[in-house]
Amino acid sequence: YRALRAACIRNSAADAHHQLFLWAKARFPEISATSQLGYQHRALAVELENLETHLFSGTETTTWRGDNLLSSIDALRSKKSYRALDQSLMGKLNPI
Repeated sequence: YRALRAACIRNSAADAHHQLFLWAKARFPEISATSQLGYQHRALAVELENLETHLFSGTETTTWRGDNLLSSIDALRSKKSYRALDQSLMGKLNPI
């Protein structure tokens, strides 16, 4: 996550894309592509599309800023943490 965060802060689109892939595979081993992260969080889907459009559109007329992507990733991290916490409590609350 630290490398991904640093790439977003530096507004380095190529580095952010690469680090996002590495982070996603480590954090969510069940997914096969970073685009699947957008299924869980709509704002992240938009930011992934912006990032990939910037990288692969063939025109470099716009600059890419990583702050929105980083905010979306942080929101997804929080959402995942809460879901994991809820699941871990289920065994304690319902021992069946």
